[in-house]
Amino acid sequence: MLGGIDPEKAEVQAAFRDPRLKAGFATVPFMGASFGVWPLRTDAWHFGRDFSGLAQVKLPFFAAYAERYKSVDPDSVRAAVRQLSGPTWALELPGEGHMLSQPAERETYAWELLFFDAFLRGNAAARARLSTGKVMPQGAQGRITYISVGR
Repeated sequence: MLGGIDPEKAEVQAAFRDPRLKAGFATVPFMGASFGVWPLRTDAWHFGRDFSGLAQVKLPFFAAYAERYKSVDPDSVRAAVRQLSGPTWALELPGEGHMLSQPAERETYAWELLFFDAFLRGNAAARARLSTGKVMPQGAQGRITYISVGR
């Protein structure tokens, strides 16, 4: 909904972008993968195997992902966010899996509030704090693995 496309279907598929959206935040975002083995293999690469279909996304995006979640591979999240063209952040939650612990949930929520304060309310101080990648209180476990202020 932020404008990404499937590059294999680009000729028949226009980028879907909802103009009401100003920014996106995803906790453990599924960006694409293949599941199973032949003959029951499912390919779900909605933005291309190299995530090139995300290059059209120019809106701010923040991804918080779990280090040990098997269905959402951390490597695929890191590769996908690098394709986005707008301001982008990726936060890895060490030791976390499918069900986030309460501390990880609280930390993710704090980042989400800061992110939306920066991009929906236009708060310059929040945007400056985001740009450092080090804004959470002592005891926070997550680590920013990628920041891009846009291309």
